[in-house]
Amino acid sequence: MRHLSSDRETLYHHPVYWVETFVDSGRFKGTCYRAANWIFLGKTTGRGKLDRTRKPNRSIKDIYGYPALKAKIAALSTDSTNSSKPPSSDGPQVSRPKKKKSSRSKGGQKGHKGHKRELLPADKMDNIVDYYPCACANCSAEMDPENCPETSEPARYQTFELPKTRPIATEHRCHELGCEVCGHRTRAELPATVAQSQFRARVHGAVAYLTSVHKIGRRGIVEIMNTLFGLDLCLGNVCNCIDRVSPELEAPAEEARQSLAGAVNLNIDETGWKCKGDRRYLWVFVSHLAVYFTIAASRGAKVLRSVLGQTFQGVITSDDHSAYSCYHKNGLRQLCWAHLIRKFKGLKETRSSPDAYKFSKYMLREVGHILGCWHAFLEGYISRRQLLDATVFRAALIGRWPPEQSARFAIGLTCLPSSVMRV
Repeated sequence: MRHLSSDRETLYHHPVYWVETFVDSGRFKGTCYRAANWIFLGKTTGRGKLDRTRKPNRSIKDIYGYPALKAKIAALSTDSTNSSKPPSSDGPQVSRPKKKKSSRSKGGQKGHKGHKRELLPADKMDNIVDYYPCACANCSAEMDPENCPETSEPARYQTFELPKTRPIATEHRCHELGCEVCGHRTRAELPATVAQSQFRARVHGAVAYLTSVHKIGRRGIVEIMNTLFGLDLCLGNVCNCIDRVSPELEAPAEEARQSLAGAVNLNIDETGWKCKGDRRYLWVFVSHLAVYFTIAASRGAKVLRSVLGQTFQGVITSDDHSAYSCYHKNGLRQLCWAHLIRKFKGLKETRSSPDAYKFSKYMLREVGHILGCWHAFLEGYISRRQLLDATVFRAALIGRWPPEQSARFAIGLTCLPSSVMRV
């Protein structure tokens, strides 16, 4: 079967897309075909090709089918909406649902609480400029603030401006003195904190902040420092600043890592990462208190053990990568809803078998109900108790699916009831 399609294409210049076979159910059970992932399609009627009586006149056989070009068919029928492919790999034929046009008008909605800048007290202002009317708006008579009484408090309007910035340039002079006793000349040495870099702590902090928080590239930082602050830096200066700041952040980074072990819910993901041409993996751990990144050479469970310890007591939310199942065997897991929905859609749209189509359609409907309850809870329409009751009911409906078919199309839904309750 592995070479059937390619061999036929070599000989007859046309591939084999689908293969069918018959199994006499009275003599054989077709176990080898089922084990090889052949799809049971049904049974024959027991009538021959030239039958004229329309009555069974031979043994009834089971019909099995197998997609000979399964990988190619799956590649043609999957995209970013029903698989883990990135959106950049989609062709022009992929259509995405357009967002429905809202019936609301632009801008703030009726009943929306407005936000405005509060006026600062007068002692917080750097400058105060007073304006007085020159003439009466009624009779056009001249008005002098020294003679005319002020009838109310002035209307206050405050403006703000960025200060003119220039680097604080400091020259450090190391003087040389001659000894009155022996005549030897000795020059003073620079302090270690001054000698290690021409740029002081605030420059290092600004470079680290722009790099880590705002994800600005090295060249962008050079331009920002030169344009906004008048500080002439080169790419090497920026890289050196980052290298000096990184060791100082090891202690708070370690504190953030240790806090992950006590988290109730933890979102984890990993992706490929290039480091000097070598293959690495970027891991992210997100709790309600901290976000922790680490780069590792492995994508396996040993990375989870090094970050979280040998066991984790909370709920892990992740995709269905095998490393999470290996590490968190006896714990609660919540599979990523986006990954589940994409897999169900892919299973439905590839139509690999009637059972797969019915299973995916059923699961998409139930997942839609569960997420509908979750959004209703977020918007305040139902309470948490009602959310738990509704999701337990839907989880029970999911459990009604035939176990033998659920095993064939297992995607890890056994954790749904517990994990939803802990969200």
